[in-house]
Amino acid sequence: MNKISYVFACILLSLAIAQNNNTVTKSMIGSFNFTQSSHDNWVQGGEDVLSWFLDIKGDYKKESERSIFQGSGHANYGKTKISDTDARKSMDELKLDLLYTMKMGWTVNPYISAQLLSQLAPGYAYTDTNKTQISAFMDPGYLIQTMGIGYSIDDKFAARFGASVKESVSDQYPIPNAENPDATPDKIRTEFGFQSEFDIKKQFGEKTAFTSEIDIFSNLEGFDLIDVIWDTNLNTKISEYLQFGFQYKIVYDRDVSPKRQIKSVLSLGLNYTFL
Repeated sequence: MNKISYVFACILLSLAIAQNNNTVTKSMIGSFNFTQSSHDNWVQGGEDVLSWFLDIKGDYKKESERSIFQGSGHANYGKTKISDTDARKSMDELKLDLLYTMKMGWTVNPYISAQLLSQLAPGYAYTDTNKTQISAFMDPGYLIQTMGIGYSIDDKFAARFGASVKESVSDQYPIPNAENPDATPDKIRTEFGFQSEFDIKKQFGEKTAFTSEIDIFSNLEGFDLIDVIWDTNLNTKISEYLQFGFQYKIVYDRDVSPKRQIKSVLSLGLNYTFL
């Protein structure tokens, strides 16, 4: 993290602390999903499977007459074990967002934001005989700081556009350049550009919630160099502690891979509201 990141963090925290006459809302929800199957003399064949994952989301909102400070965090982690193989990581994400918006009474309002993207645990590449570590916490990690203007409709829709700085940081496991794999990768890469974000939230009755978030970053060097993260979630509360969930996530970052990445998760498990 360089001086730009420290400056953004200090500004955001100072603005949040300085707010007076505040209305505070906060929430934290966790879910746990577990699947297990075993076979003994099962003539039709099959593999023993043990799979689990934990997902936690938290939101914080502090609003005054002149400003709104919002913080959110999302972390998930899971493993899968098939037959006699070692348990392998099936999901691992960490996302933190800070957003400060000035209420100017206009159609659009100025804002400043910071975002961190990384993982919680080491990641490995596997072969038939061994495994090689290829990533760790904040190795790599991504820091995005933005200043711009935003428009929102209650808590249902938000659009933000601004000048941005994206920092890709690593230590032991720098990301190879997808265009030139033989080149020595940079441990810290700073890109200046433009970011746009779109958030959609829709509640269907009291039990079903739909969210879709699109983050777009361009370093203004080419259309094919635009980074895109599109994360869509649908969650339905079946009972007080039982929830159905579906996530579909698309990632495109040409520095990492020349092809788009897709992850989908279908889950049914326990759900608990902490706050």
